[in-house]
Amino acid sequence: ECPYRSAASVVAYFGSPHQIDTDIAKKLLEQSVPIIPILDTQKDIGTHIPRFLQNLYIHRHCPDSLDFGRLVTAMMEVVGLLRSQRRAFISYRHNESRNAAIQLHDMLSARCFDVFLDTHKLRLGELF
Repeated sequence: ECPYRSAASVVAYFGSPHQIDTDIAKKLLEQSVPIIPILDTQKDIGTHIPRFLQNLYIHRHCPDSLDFGRLVTAMMEVVGLLRSQRRAFISYRHNESRNAAIQLHDMLSARCFDVFLDTHKLRLGELF
């Protein structure tokens, strides 16, 4: 049983010639937990990344600095946490469900979703 199923998870695997924690990485991969191997641009993939991870997107970085901004963005993208990936379109019957649609819009917006609700995105008379 995967303990990470109840939350969005992604694993950063830092490459090493010792290839430690491969048993844990295999279990996570078998349970569909996304893994991003991370490796210095001057290091060899074959000796630093386990074979079963070599076909994944490998995040390469310069030896003098690890660009954490790029890495964090890649990790958030993998689990669908970028705002551009968190989109919702609310369709409802105006007479019956307007209040519920507005509440849903407000709740999703507060959780960083990009929400389309006609009364909040369109001006009166605007062609849609």
